[in-house]
Amino acid sequence: MQEENHALVALNADLKCKVNMSNIKAVEDAVNAQKASEAKAKAEIAACNAEASRQVKKAEDERKEAVHNAKLLAREAKKKQQIAWGALFLTLLCCLIKCPVLIFDLWDFLAVPIDWTWNSLNDGAYWVILIIAGLVYGGYLLARYYIKRWCNLSLKVVMASLAAVIVFGDTIQKYVHCNLVLLFLLVQVAYLGVLIYLDGYYDTRKKQGEWKKLQNV
Repeated sequence: MQEENHALVALNADLKCKVNMSNIKAVEDAVNAQKASEAKAKAEIAACNAEASRQVKKAEDERKEAVHNAKLLAREAKKKQQIAWGALFLTLLCCLIKCPVLIFDLWDFLAVPIDWTWNSLNDGAYWVILIIAGLVYGGYLLARYYIKRWCNLSLKVVMASLAAVIVFGDTIQKYVHCNLVLLFLLVQVAYLGVLIYLDGYYDTRKKQGEWKKLQNV
């Protein structure tokens, strides 16, 4: 009987030892599996970070290249525009030399106020001087506003109206007895009035962006 008890005790001890060994192995396997999973996750995260960094660098390089190409295109377009306007200016200058009626009107436009001022001083008619001074000051304010509103559209209006008075100056004076320089300035004043009207027109329709694009085409 005692021998059987000793055998059972020994068997229980052996079973406990095996259970403990199996538990330790299971724990070790679980720890190893966790470490492997963590290592795999870290490797995947590192790979994702590397890929993200590569994509970011690629996008940044593409952005820089796009900006550089856009600047080159803008410079080329501006250069072509300058060449075109320069050619137009030279053409108008040649037309002005051939048909100098605008030069004569420019001389009259400058000489007449000077003569009026001089004669008014001699005659004591100082009110004429006040009128001329008021006109000069009003022209100064208009010029300041014109410069403030200057855009590509303004340049086109100036060149078109200048071309009209140079090329068709003789024909215009046959039908309208007006100083060509004064006519040119009146066209610019009318253009400012149109600008102010269109400002209000596009503001009321919430289309300021379209209006700015039209001014800088």
